[in-house]
Amino acid sequence: MKISLIIPVFNVDQYLSRCLDSCIHQDLIPDEYEIIAVNDGSTDRSLTILREYEQKYSNIKVIDKPNGGLSSARNTGLSVAIGDYIWFIDSDDWIKENSLCKIYELLKHFDVEVLAFNIFISSDEIIDICGNERSLESGFIFNGITLYEKGYIYPFSGAQFYIYNHDFLTNHKMTFLEGVVFEDLLFTAKIFTILERCFFTSDSFYYYYIRQGSITKSKPTPKKLQDLIKISQSLFALLPYTRKHQKVIIYSIVAKISKAFYNQWKDIEYIERKKSRNQFLTMNLWLISTLKSRQFKYVLFYLLIKLNFRINIKSHVK
Repeated sequence: MKISLIIPVFNVDQYLSRCLDSCIHQDLIPDEYEIIAVNDGSTDRSLTILREYEQKYSNIKVIDKPNGGLSSARNTGLSVAIGDYIWFIDSDDWIKENSLCKIYELLKHFDVEVLAFNIFISSDEIIDICGNERSLESGFIFNGITLYEKGYIYPFSGAQFYIYNHDFLTNHKMTFLEGVVFEDLLFTAKIFTILERCFFTSDSFYYYYIRQGSITKSKPTPKKLQDLIKISQSLFALLPYTRKHQKVIIYSIVAKISKAFYNQWKDIEYIERKKSRNQFLTMNLWLISTLKSRQFKYVLFYLLIKLNFRINIKSHVK
């Protein structure tokens, strides 16, 4: 089996057919790739749609499980995947038709651990807003630190924006931390700290759909603050096992998480805001990371929380 496409599904009946159709309309024959759709306790028509596609197409496998979150669904799909390469695809997004043959050929020819590529961003208003491009030269192999320095910018922290050698994931015991949101910040960072061979192509293979109501667009909650703390702590726990020149990846991401933390913190209720502020200030993770990574602009978010000051930050502060 050449490629396994893993699609977590939760209450996306409005978008699911678009995603599945893009995975079906490919230039590999059905016996050469599999589509693993993991229904994560959907309460809408998502499972019905999945069963219809499963009946119609021989390479679609549907797993129905109780709700456990995105990480749980991805891990479930990964545990049964048999493809040489793994691509995680979000069920409200879609992929470029007739692209899998080229993707497979690139991965095999260059014998790499990961394939990176450009993406398109879409929304309800406009199907194709623009192509998001990395600051990388197409056709070359990069290690994790170079890929981070040149291409790890929003939204390229998402696990779906890379295609992985299955053995690479298995050998490094790579799975997703369950029970948290923003899990890709941890997963992709871990990948970059061990990555030696990543081929980059300027082709855009993925359509990233921004919709209201998604996890990243939903309102701030205390749970999200706790998850950001947990992810930052998990990243710091990697430092003893990370090569010296790659530690900057971890420091940089934790520094950037301070902005995400602030944007959640400033809009939650007073009692939870006070509790989270105290927890934030008792940890030195963010300040250390800002100084170690030389991402000094993120000191702003540390100071705003320390001073208990809430303002809206313009989007150009990334």
